[in-house]
Amino acid sequence: MKTKNFASDAEVAALVEAFETATIPASEFTHAAHIAVALTYLETLPPDQALERMREKIRGYAAHHGVSNLYHETLTTFWIKLLDHVATQPIEPSSRPVDAKRVDLSRRRSPRRPKADPSRRSRLAKADLPLWQRINLIVARWGSRRPVETHYSRELIVSRAARESWVPPDRLPLPF
Repeated sequence: MKTKNFASDAEVAALVEAFETATIPASEFTHAAHIAVALTYLETLPPDQALERMREKIRGYAAHHGVSNLYHETLTTFWIKLLDHVATQPIEPSSRPVDAKRVDLSRRRSPRRPKADPSRRSRLAKADLPLWQRINLIVARWGSRRPVETHYSRELIVSRAARESWVPPDRLPLPF
């Protein structure tokens, strides 16, 4: 079962099915797999409903596998908010993460193609890529713990309060 580096929407659908039926072992349900499932939910549901479904399914999955303390409200809410934000932004079609602050995308044009519409700025919109490709690109860019560490201190994110209910960031506020 693939949990990252997808090659089709069918592979993503198989992961979501395995997660929802708790047939994927807990040791294989990685951070990248969590992101893939969350992005799949955000593909078809409004963010509040995607969050509710993620809550329900993680709790059910944890109960089925007897994994206590798997569910973390602040992390789940944070990632749904972040993924909803990045999933609605143009996606850089690159195999490596891009720091948009350092790259002037308006200067990158293929010499083989006519000048692109400046509003696209050599980037692809959500509708231009299938879900599996968007997941791969987002996991490559956002799949580390760095986004959490940027916004939360370790002390706050490991607290019982953060595990049980949404706690806003104590380092850097969310810009979305």
